[in-house]
Amino acid sequence: MGTAMDKFDFKKELQLSLPEQLMKTFYLQLTTPDTGNILSGLLPESMIARYRDMYQSSGFFTLSGLNTYTEDAYIPEGSDVSIIKHGRYSPANFHSHDFFEIFCVLHGSCTNYIASHTLEMDRGDICIIAPGVQHAISAYHDDFLGFNLLLRTSTFDKAFFGTLAEKDILASFFSKTLYKTDIPEAYILFRTAGDEEVRGYIIQVIEEFFSTRSYKKRMLNSILTIFFITLLRNHEKDAIIPHPEGKEPDEKIISILNHIQGNYKTVSMSELSEKFNYSERHITRLLKEYTGTTFLEILQSTRIQKAANLLANPDLTIQDIIELTGYTDTSHFYRVFRKYYHMTPSQYRESHLS
Repeated sequence: MGTAMDKFDFKKELQLSLPEQLMKTFYLQLTTPDTGNILSGLLPESMIARYRDMYQSSGFFTLSGLNTYTEDAYIPEGSDVSIIKHGRYSPANFHSHDFFEIFCVLHGSCTNYIASHTLEMDRGDICIIAPGVQHAISAYHDDFLGFNLLLRTSTFDKAFFGTLAEKDILASFFSKTLYKTDIPEAYILFRTAGDEEVRGYIIQVIEEFFSTRSYKKRMLNSILTIFFITLLRNHEKDAIIPHPEGKEPDEKIISILNHIQGNYKTVSMSELSEKFNYSERHITRLLKEYTGTTFLEILQSTRIQKAANLLANPDLTIQDIIELTGYTDTSHFYRVFRKYYHMTPSQYRESHLS
């Protein structure tokens, strides 16, 4: 029994469709000086000049009034997902939408313009683009193959953030990255390269979407959940997040946050500095710029959330929980807990166990 990867016909998918052949002819006529222009007389010279400028300068093609897309227009009624194969040789269509887009490059390369950022994407790259973000794709090669996975916001939240339920710091960080309205470049980029496991799940999603089998909606949602689990399991630490202030992204920020999450009982700034080869001052600045909070605030929030979770276990005493979450001062723990939850640990346990 072959895998989805074995059954997927890349050769067939890479064949140019008739519209793509027409757009390729159009593209070559406008960008190859030595080619006789068969478009003259068929289109107004002003339109030909406009398209030529767009192709040659990597400009954007925007249809006034049609550059904001809605869930209802692109995701079928009764479905949570829609999939569109990205057309080659069309001018980059600058647009936004009110749903999530997971743009996946299965073969070749392309350029992804996200607000003021230009991302060169290659085989295996996956870009999660948040609602409301202006973006466009240019793909002027026969060997490019990319798919747009369009997800309702509620579906994305359940599949993606549900996967991160055990990682409070990272879930909060990704949520701020994708939902903070004052960041025009709200995206997460994963460079999965030759990860055939991740690629296989993308192909499964595509094939299931275009199938006519029963229980398709539930199957699609299940595969998407597995896809996100695999993507985060294999490439979470490699995720590229745009810098909130427009600076060059720091590739270690996810690993730093993960280390804090996994070692919240004992982690210190000096430990982070030694592990990631950054000065303590630089880590302090990074955390503030990316999360809006300090190291101590992140640590305190993580410890106290863990304590709240542990209070659901009646077999643990409050003193046990204090020790399990890395606190050494009982009075300090009680003060911090009351600050976060406006009640004592005993009151919190009673209200959640009743």
